[in-house]
Amino acid sequence: MAARKAAEPGGQRLEMGLGDRGRIAPGLRADLVLIDWPETGTPVIRRTIAGGRTAYLSEPRG
Repeated sequence: MAARKAAEPGGQRLEMGLGDRGRIAPGLRADLVLIDWPETGTPVIRRTIAGGRTAYLSEPRG
């Protein structure tokens, strides 16, 4: 039964007691990166959020 749970989507994090990760929802943990990625240009990281706080914020150029 444990092998079957681990094979399910998100099963390994649940088996490891990390049920508060792997999804974006209120009350859960998530690190996020906002990327400005124009179709014909180079991607630029605009903001990084770690532990619910902004860790990096860039100013748009132009």
